Amino acid sequence: MGKKAKTRRKSNIPRKLNNKHVREAVKTREERMYARMLKEKEKEKEEGKKKIQIVDVVDARNSAPPPMNTESEYQTLFSPLNSSIPVGMTPFTESLKDTYDRVVPFYENEIKKNLSANKNILLSAHCNSLRALCKYLLNISDIEINELEIPTGNPLIIDFNDQMEINKYYYLDKARAKNIIFNR
Repeated sequence: MGKKAKTRRKSNIPRKLNNKHVREAVKTREERMYARMLKEKEKEKEEGKKKIQIVDVVDARNSAPPPMNTESEYQTLFSPLNSSIPVGMTPFTESLKDTYDRVVPFYENEIKKNLSANKNILLSAHCNSLRALCKYLLNISDIEINELEIPTGNPLIIDFNDQMEINKYYYLDKARAKNIIFNR
């Protein structure tokens, strides 16, 4: 057999400190650095979150995003079902307030009469339309609506009594359920 290769130590730390003590010192230093980094990230996140929440509360309900350009290539992606809507009547942008003002009358005039007739209704809609309807049905404030999360593909079941008051409400898949805000 050949000679055993000699390993050369790269550290200037005396051998008697080179095990447990050094590992603990390095670990402690790394933990402090990691903790400092986490605190900085958390602070940035919190400051950013505060800024975002302020903007959301002030703007989200009443301010629509910039409208889609009438020459946009995305115009062709509109559903063929929209072809019956007169030119100029399709909104190219909507705030939650705009959506709310459109959805609530539809609920009152169409959905509610079917519910009153004891029919089961299945609604499948864009998230903003569902948020507007939940805001109305669950009496969610302008501020709290920013906290409402509606999970994709997890039906929210709302059971009404004969006076059209909500008896109970729950997500079908409890494992993927989000917090439901309800102000009676």
